[in-house]
Amino acid sequence: MLELLRLRALAVVRTVAALGRSEPAWAVGFLALLGLGAVYAWGLPHSSSGAVRLAVAGLAAPVLVHAFRRDGRLLRLSGHPARLVFALDYAVLVAPFAGVLAVQGRGEAAALVLAASLALPLMPAGRAGAVLLRGRRRRALGPRVCTFRTAGGR
Repeated sequence: MLELLRLRALAVVRTVAALGRSEPAWAVGFLALLGLGAVYAWGLPHSSSGAVRLAVAGLAAPVLVHAFRRDGRLLRLSGHPARLVFALDYAVLVAPFAGVLAVQGRGEAAALVLAASLALPLMPAGRAGAVLLRGRRRRALGPRVCTFRTAGGR
């Protein structure tokens, strides 16, 4: 389990470093937007409605990730408990939101966000993709073969 977490952390570091090397202007812009979001999020929990909005925003990312997640089978085949890996991923995603809520004196909201993110893996993963594909026609794997009747009927 620790080797999987180490590999995921290394992948994040490599992705951020590659983005900084290949697109430095976009990386600076993205960091500036993250900073603006952090300043905005820091001011939200001062009111109860702001704390609720911050908690909902914190849970939106793991809910969307879980709805489209399809790597549970791969994790099971590799010998890792999928639900535990999902719970750790979601706890890392909501940690900044829970941290802001806790520092601002909204400890119960922070605990609720963390508990909800840890309970999310109990729901089936990857169902949103199946729901979106429902009703759409499946694509043929090969070319369509057309049979035409000739004018003579043969």
